[in-house]
Amino acid sequence: MSDGTHRFGGRALTKARVYAGLLVLMLPTLVGMILFNYYPKWGAIKYSFFRWEGSSSEECRGLRNFVEAFTADPLFWQTFKLVGILLAANLVKMWPCIFTAIVLHRLRNEKWQYVYRVLFVVPMVIPGLVWLLIWKSFY
Repeated sequence: MSDGTHRFGGRALTKARVYAGLLVLMLPTLVGMILFNYYPKWGAIKYSFFRWEGSSSEECRGLRNFVEAFTADPLFWQTFKLVGILLAANLVKMWPCIFTAIVLHRLRNEKWQYVYRVLFVVPMVIPGLVWLLIWKSFY
């Protein structure tokens, strides 16, 4: 009976070591995410409540910044108009790609699928390769 308990304890200890090892391997990613993703967002939220000049937080304004943005700032609402135009432009640009992908997916002949995929992929890859070779020649 003690043998079974000992085996279970050993298995739990092995599992804990595996999880600890995985946590150690995840630690650089977690630190990077907190440092480069969450910390700047928290700073943006914090500074949105202050009158901020770029170097120090001078005075806490509370929600006054938001009230002024929604009521007194004419540029605030114009930005929504611009975002709407850009969204519509992206939707217009996206439909031909989606339609082409559907057509390629529904082709029955594998030979023609391959030919059309090459014809669509090569023009996308060549500019990146040329750009890479130009930069390689600089270095």
